[in-house]
Amino acid sequence: MPLFHSILDSLLIFGAIQAGADFGYLEWLSWFWWTLILNVVGGLLLVTALRLLRTKDLVEERREESPEDPDAPRR
Repeated sequence: MPLFHSILDSLLIFGAIQAGADFGYLEWLSWFWWTLILNVVGGLLLVTALRLLRTKDLVEERREESPEDPDAPRR
């Protein structure tokens, strides 16, 4: 399945519609909703999930390095 750059492709499609292409805004909308859904899913799964996995290790590392009592005076 090819990856779409939805904004750039939409601009090209709108230009084609204005130039008299044999498709219209309804066909664009039927394409765009798939792109929108897949971008949201991809953003949540790929970006957010990977950051959460990476953050887990960073949080554990910081907790190990932090003092037992953070309000205690530092030496």
